[in-house]
Amino acid sequence: MSCCTGGKNEEAAEPMRVRGCTDVFWLCLFITFWFLMILIAAFAIVYGNPIRLINGYDSFGNTCGMKNNPKFGSMELSGQDTSDKPPGGDFSACNSQSSKFKNGSCPEMPIYAGTPVLNRCIPKAVKDVTETIISNLYGLINSWDVIEQVLGDLYQTWRQILALAFLACVLSLLTISIFHLLANLVTWIIIVLVSIACTGGTILLWMTYIDIKKTLDKTDPNELLEESVRNERAFLAFSIIATIITITLLFLSCILRKRISFMAALFKESAKCLKELPGLFFEPILTFITLIMFFAFWVFIILCLATANYPETKSVQMYKNNIFDPVNLSSIGENAPLIEEKKIDFSLDRFKTFTLVEYVDATWVKYMWWVYVIGLIWTSEFIIGCQTMVISGSVAHWYFRGKNASTSPTNFNISAYQAFTTLVSNALQIAVINGFGDFILFLGKCFVTAVTGSVALLLMRQDPKLHFYAIPIFIVCVFSFFIAHCIISLYETVIDTLFLCVCEDKNLNGENGKWRQSALAQIGASSSNTNGQQSHEMTPINE
Repeated sequence: MSCCTGGKNEEAAEPMRVRGCTDVFWLCLFITFWFLMILIAAFAIVYGNPIRLINGYDSFGNTCGMKNNPKFGSMELSGQDTSDKPPGGDFSACNSQSSKFKNGSCPEMPIYAGTPVLNRCIPKAVKDVTETIISNLYGLINSWDVIEQVLGDLYQTWRQILALAFLACVLSLLTISIFHLLANLVTWIIIVLVSIACTGGTILLWMTYIDIKKTLDKTDPNELLEESVRNERAFLAFSIIATIITITLLFLSCILRKRISFMAALFKESAKCLKELPGLFFEPILTFITLIMFFAFWVFIILCLATANYPETKSVQMYKNNIFDPVNLSSIGENAPLIEEKKIDFSLDRFKTFTLVEYVDATWVKYMWWVYVIGLIWTSEFIIGCQTMVISGSVAHWYFRGKNASTSPTNFNISAYQAFTTLVSNALQIAVINGFGDFILFLGKCFVTAVTGSVALLLMRQDPKLHFYAIPIFIVCVFSFFIAHCIISLYETVIDTLFLCVCEDKNLNGENGKWRQSALAQIGASSSNTNGQQSHEMTPINE
């Protein structure tokens, strides 16, 4: 449209070019990239099994809680019906008095008391045998792939993540309602809300870190899980970063309070446009729904890719130097009479007939992850870019309506260059608008992110099923910021587009343009006056 050409007046007299598609190359590249993502998704859905991340699987490749497990070759113990077996194992089903229970046969006597650790039973009596064996048991758990643990937590908390995404949407809509209905007080309200939210969230992060550290300090070093250590390090980093961000925002907010009157005029101008274009309020909601659908698709495919591995058979003897290593068992020392008395058979002979199954990741599958990481960024920005195009196009059409402004179809790069040239020629006003207007909008996004992240932390810190819950909380914060950005950026796009239209209107129509009626055209002069310059009259833009 004419507000995006940024050309000279003489250029308006050039003959109209035939309109057609622009940026065809990049469109074809984006479609090709999505075709590749669909192929990867089909592969992941066919070969992946996200249930395995949560329920776990036994030594023969049978996923717990599933009726139809695949059979691997001639292994008779694979392909079992485990629908009656509880996910992760039910170690409280048997007792020392019975040999059978509703879920099947019980282990051989004696049965030791155990404690669940990450869906695995760690015998408490092992402490009485040797610290070497218990260290090996926890070492076996710690060897579980970190990415699988993280993705397992994401799968475990997908319902909470979805609910928190809707909470972020509601908070974002509440924020833009404040911008629209309370333009005179919006700056004070946002500053107070973001100060409370960021301060409360930072305090909650430090409390969580202190609780984790106290728990680790009381834990035997041989029983430390890497997940707990990672949580401690992650929340220490989160707490430090949140503290720095909070202090910075509070400092900048104190400076910003001197510009209250200017901010009120800025948001009144954008509210005037949105009052005549109320349909624009539905655009962020549509973008939110699209983003949620894409994020859900992306997380599901990533979970499938994490389990798109193939089974390998291994002899039990390959576990030498681990739990059943005779060298470890020979080191029990003074506890040997205890084992002999209870007739515990740790020999490898009883396991020689077993061929175990281990799922192995194919190296080339890991390259598919990079495709989806790039796809997450590219597609998210594309969705938000579509919203920006719709909003800015509507605002520009509203501003230039009735002027019979001509259109000049150009490629994105050319249009961006023309708009950039126009904006650079008004650098002072751009600095004022972006420095203050966009900062208030950024505070609104921080408010939504801080509140949603704090709620996520309160929900997940008490869940014993989560291994590394710092990651789901981080994902919630990222998603909530994306959602807040796509909704609150409605005002950001309106303000920036109005200012660009004012600049273009001045270039095209000179002193007869509509730009003189806009408060945006006088922001620069108003800012100069507040800085102590001797101008007593507001100078129009570009003069």
